[in-house]
Amino acid sequence: MLNDSLVDFFLCLLQRFLVPRADVHVFPSHFFSHLTARGVEDGRAGWENVKGWTKSLDIFKMRHVLLPINAEYHWWLAVVDMGADLALSATWIDSRKGSEERYDIVLHYLQGYLSRERFKGGKPEETASVQLKTILAEVGQQQNGTDCGVFLIENSFQVLKSAGSGPATAAQLNNSWCSQAQARTRRKCLRKTMAILHDAAFTSGLCSVPEMLAGSPDLLKQLKDLWHSA
Repeated sequence: MLNDSLVDFFLCLLQRFLVPRADVHVFPSHFFSHLTARGVEDGRAGWENVKGWTKSLDIFKMRHVLLPINAEYHWWLAVVDMGADLALSATWIDSRKGSEERYDIVLHYLQGYLSRERFKGGKPEETASVQLKTILAEVGQQQNGTDCGVFLIENSFQVLKSAGSGPATAAQLNNSWCSQAQARTRRKCLRKTMAILHDAAFTSGLCSVPEMLAGSPDLLKQLKDLWHSA
């Protein structure tokens, strides 16, 4: 299973360089654990734990917000489709479907968080209530206990690719979700990506991936071609 550092690395690589989207926000993998930390009972209280994470960002101007979640040693993806007038929906994209409780917990905290975040905590709570319509997407299911992180990366990739011209909600990407066969292909792609970047770092003497990609259009094209052909 991919660890949190690798999940964050590949999500950042996708959003910033391989499929750059200004209308999609991807939270780091530790966001939800911080939101629910310190014994808070709901997302309204949990907002205080993470209020600085979007200090200079209005996530309600995004098309999608991606939230990677790790629970019970399993990665899955929540995608919030940001609608007008607080008409938001959340799509659960889970390669190993769990009980309703798994999704109810996330919904409970996420609705409270969005209710506070909508006005950055500056309005009375009763005027900032956000209700999410939820959809458990019919997606490919992993056939082992280790590929959940790869499924998460691949499904995030599909959302990012479709965000500009695709359907309004993530749930409508019916034929694009990761399958077990695609997970095997994408896992090879992840390994090759790391090998390419390792060689580029050795050649350039740079340790920073953003610096390497900014200074080498050929390297960036090589990675884009790799990901879009896998």
